[in-house]
Amino acid sequence: MRKDPLRQALERSSFFQGVGPEELHLLQATMRHRRVDEGDALFAQGAQGDSMALVTHGRLAVRMRNQRGDDEQIQVVEPGDVVGEMACVDPAPRSATVVALQPSLVYELDRHLLAYLRREAPGLVAAVLGSVIAQLTERLRATNARIEAELRRLATDPQPQAAAALPRLDPGPPPRRHLGQLHLVDIDPARGLDERDLIRLSSVAPARVWDDRALLCHEGDRGSSCFFIVAGEVDVVRTMRGKRRRLATLGQASLVGQAALVDHSLRSASLRARGTVIAFELDRSTFERLLAQASPLALRFQEEIAISGIRQLRSANARLAQVFGKAQGGRAAAAPAAPLPSEAQEPLAYIQAALSEWGMQVEDLESIELVTPEGLATVGEATARQRQR
Repeated sequence: MRKDPLRQALERSSFFQGVGPEELHLLQATMRHRRVDEGDALFAQGAQGDSMALVTHGRLAVRMRNQRGDDEQIQVVEPGDVVGEMACVDPAPRSATVVALQPSLVYELDRHLLAYLRREAPGLVAAVLGSVIAQLTERLRATNARIEAELRRLATDPQPQAAAALPRLDPGPPPRRHLGQLHLVDIDPARGLDERDLIRLSSVAPARVWDDRALLCHEGDRGSSCFFIVAGEVDVVRTMRGKRRRLATLGQASLVGQAALVDHSLRSASLRARGTVIAFELDRSTFERLLAQASPLALRFQEEIAISGIRQLRSANARLAQVFGKAQGGRAAAAPAAPLPSEAQEPLAYIQAALSEWGMQVEDLESIELVTPEGLATVGEATARQRQR
């Protein structure tokens, strides 16, 4: 007996690896098919999106409009591939146009069906979100590689001397367990975690207290946990060109370092308490155990990790285009780019830290500050001091 073409595509698609037979059957029943003629658009750049598509037949091209207004082909989508998955998790205008290179058949899954499946098949939603996060991680790494390549190309000094290594930050006193009562109802659910989620979180990740200037984690260490700030503020500090910079100060209801739950890479920045900080620390092993149980709390964390990564990637792409456009100085595309002085390169490098794990929007980078023994100085103040010497 011949298998349904959608079932065949689902089984061979790497995106749906780990999805069980019963859950695949549920996907078959909920995804809707759509035929796309050669030359027609499946998705249009700038149009509002809320669905992803699995290709079962045909071939499609992903095209992105550049600064000159021309469409550049950046990817070809084959049977078994998934496209548009970011909009299914976090609806927003499409970042690219997808056009059929030949008559094609796709099956779409929209955000509303995904919300329905969260109730009916949480294990399936966990697998879908896990695939979205895995693809985001690869794209963020690729973005970082492009940033590094562009920095080398635009650098005034293509082979700068390496800055002297800085000593590790003083870790301060170790955290202690919080013994008082937490008023979780007062926490603004800005990160998608409501009071019920926070009560569940407190049962698996008891609240801890860090004193002023104590480190929650250190740049360069391998991450294995994330932090949900209940009270107080933390500074995100990153080493750059032999100096430490404060990327941002994050306060109550911030979820930070969450990429460590799904990615085994090194911490890209340090997290330091500004005043007394109370936070839940959720480790990777607990998160994976909850996810295997299809815990609603784990699904909420997983969704927040995906949404955070999606928004950072979108914002970073837009920011990079602006920075690179300024580097061109308004010249024609064929003209060589002017080298960037070292101070102009730094915002690009900061993006690398902000993208990967700290829950920041790239616009936050406008307020980067230099960390000095005496306190904090803005980039402008630090530059003025250098000129006075």
